[in-house]
This record gives sequence, structure tokens and C-alpha cells, in this order.
Amino acid sequence: MDALDDSLNVLQETKGALQLMHIVKKDEVIGTVSFRPNHILSLKCAQSIDCLAWPQRQFHLKVKLKNMILPIRKGDVVGTLTVEEKSKKTAKIVAAESVSKPTLLERLTRLY
Repeated sequence: MDALDDSLNVLQETKGALQLMHIVKKDEVIGTVSFRPNHILSLKCAQSIDCLAWPQRQFHLKVKLKNMILPIRKGDVVGTLTVEEKSKKTAKIVAAESVSKPTLLERLTRLY
């Protein structure tokens, strides 16, 4: 019974230190990409990532974007967000809005 009592004491002492931390929430804007002047595409996370955390715990985030070709539709997967800890947790990054192809006039003005 001493081992059980000791285990319960350890759990009680660490209860306040451990907490579930939201690293990123579903549909939270996590960044932006600029395609052309005056047009910025917001990027959202498609899933939530939650991890068990305690004081001094560090997480390493890695973002990998795909090569994006216009047009992009709202909800298209444009990359991944990975939280690296003992086990990797990955979520898809999606476009928050649509981006159309540039018009002929926009393409011509980029030449100058």
C-alpha cells in the first residue's frame, strides 16, 4: 500500500503543474503569404494540435508550404504544420480565402 500511497502523492503534487496546452486551434490564422501588391492570403490550421505541457517545456514548430500555383481556392491544402516533441503531431494548413489568377493587365504591370 505504501507504493500506491506514494504514487497518489506524486500525482497530487504534479496535478497543478501539468496542463493541456493548445498549440494551435482549428481555423486559427497562423500566417500570411503575399502574392502580389495589395493581396495577402491568410493561412489557417485545419486541425487543432494540443499537447501535455509543464513549466519549462519547449515545443518545436515546423512549417512546410507547398509550391502554390494560382488560382487557389478557399480550403485548398497549402502546407503542413508539425509540432515536434517525442511524437510528431501534424496538421494541414489551408487557404483562408480564394486567390484568382492575375489578370492580363496585372501581369503586364509586373514587367515594369
